[in-house]
Amino acid sequence: MTFDPVKLCEELRARGDEWAEADAAEKALERTLKPLLHTIMGKSEGGSVAARESEAYADPRYATHISALNDATKAASLARVKYETMKTYLDLERSRMASERAANARI
Repeated sequence: MTFDPVKLCEELRARGDEWAEADAAEKALERTLKPLLHTIMGKSEGGSVAARESEAYADPRYATHISALNDATKAASLARVKYETMKTYLDLERSRMASERAANARI
């Protein structure tokens, strides 16, 4: 990878945007988990709260939501890894360049 600061900063920003989007999607699914559970429980004809809650956990809509949440969590984690990896590369490259400058100054 050639060290082009402008291009690399744009790449880091793009990876940051990707991470932010994935994180927002994950958080949206997290925020809607309890309302979905309560909606399903409200339509249940079970007697006790515990019985309605058990039915809600068994509902396919809840299972689908949990699956989507798991996928979103994975996507957000992978996006963060890509961002952090790029950030680390930039730090290492900056360090390498500083070492080269220091070595050249001694010559």
